[in-house]
Amino acid sequence: MKNNQFGVYVAYANANVTSTAVWTASQSSTPSDARFVAQADRNLVVYSSTSSPSAIWAAHVALPGTNSAYCLEMLDNGNLIWKDYSNNIIWQTNSSG
Repeated sequence: MKNNQFGVYVAYANANVTSTAVWTASQSSTPSDARFVAQADRNLVVYSSTSSPSAIWAAHVALPGTNSAYCLEMLDNGNLIWKDYSNNIIWQTNSSG
């Protein structure tokens, strides 16, 4: 989260995140207290953190099944990928280049 925008940003150290976005979620606005959730159904969602939270962005990758293993990985090329238990990419930012 940078400037109330969920995304992937260039960083050179933990405390040195730049404002250069590699990828950002398409959301109209994000409250400063929003939170990112990797849900049990394997969907990635950004929720507002108000008294009645609502989804303000989602990857829309909810998958059925009993195996809940998954991995969110940032590749060296800047692409953020979400992989299932078989190591298949189920969602990605497509920001590599």
